[in-house]
Amino acid sequence: PSQTVAGGQGYNGLSLFKVNGEQYLAVTQTTDGNSSGAIRIFKWMPSLNCFGNGISTCNSQYQSSFATGWPIQSGHVFSHGLNTYILVSRTAADSYVYKWTPFVSGNGCPASGGFGNGTACGTRLPTTIPQAGNVDRQAMLETGGEVYLATRGPNAGWTTFIMTRTPARECFGNG
Repeated sequence: PSQTVAGGQGYNGLSLFKVNGEQYLAVTQTTDGNSSGAIRIFKWMPSLNCFGNGISTCNSQYQSSFATGWPIQSGHVFSHGLNTYILVSRTAADSYVYKWTPFVSGNGCPASGGFGNGTACGTRLPTTIPQAGNVDRQAMLETGGEVYLATRGPNAGWTTFIMTRTPARECFGNG
């Protein structure tokens, strides 16, 4: 391989995504089996031909610790309009959505931005997907000017939850 990214036990997924023309990699993994986990973000550095911290170090995280805890199952990156989001699903707790947030001095974001609530990095949006909907799969649909997020999970008999995006509140819910 041309590059390896240090991992851990219980690797759960990868998402490649672009924000403002820059390429990122989201790595979702548990750190010790199923008791804890994190989503780590790496930024592509063309001059070094690798993913890393966005400045000078390959394999070093660009953003971390915005989504940690037990147990993170997956991170699904999606875009709507000009915004980029990540749905962080957890297997035994509520799941959350974060929005790509531009850097502003003092908001805790890396230099090119990072995941947060649109104002501060590390803080989630108000959308909560209940534990009963532990996200096994998710999909977005945009039709007639409306955006819908469908998720499903095992804790409610594999019920599918369909939520409407409410732009004014930056959340998905019952509209």
